[in-house]
Amino acid sequence: MATQSIDIVNNPANPANPGTDQLLDLPAGGTVELYGEKPGATLLVRVTGLKREAEHGGQFLIEGFVRLPNETEEARVESSFYNAATGRGTLHVDARFAERYQALADAIADVTHATRPR
Repeated sequence: MATQSIDIVNNPANPANPGTDQLLDLPAGGTVELYGEKPGATLLVRVTGLKREAEHGGQFLIEGFVRLPNETEEARVESSFYNAATGRGTLHVDARFAERYQALADAIADVTHATRPR
């Protein structure tokens, strides 16, 4: 399986990515929402493996499955890092899923502010 990376970032236009407590309180097989760069580009991650890195308190190794909102097809998430302290990370997923996610993100219009004539 060819894999590709999807960056997780904290964009103020999106809800906040989960913090340490939210991840630690997650039941086995629980789902979290992670957000990419564009507002509304949501990833639903069903976490099957969560390992906290000892030397970096907020950093986790995540494994599980990811899907897009309103879809049922999931892709495997392998050896992905997420820093709960910063809300940033990288998901390693199947390249076909990454392409579908990128198409979704590209379809979301960039928000621009236009001044109104007076």
